[in-house]
Amino acid sequence: MLLILDSSSSVRVVDYRIMKDFIKNFLTSHFNLQRNYVRVGVMKYGDKVEIPISLGDYDSQTELLSRISETRRMRGEANL
Repeated sequence: MLLILDSSSSVRVVDYRIMKDFIKNFLTSHFNLQRNYVRVGVMKYGDKVEIPISLGDYDSQTELLSRISETRRMRGEANL
């Protein structure tokens, strides 16, 4: 599953934090996040695209959720 986050300046800091919390709650409520079940990746965009978490690039649910929490907003205009 690839999650795409709007990380542009059109998203306020507080809303970006809410979006990350929603994603973490959604994932833990609906999926077994161990490596051999569901592979999750995160892509974010602003004026460029970054992939802070490649598909399955984590060893545990705890690590995945921590890395989602650590994902920073990029700013810049959404350049789709």
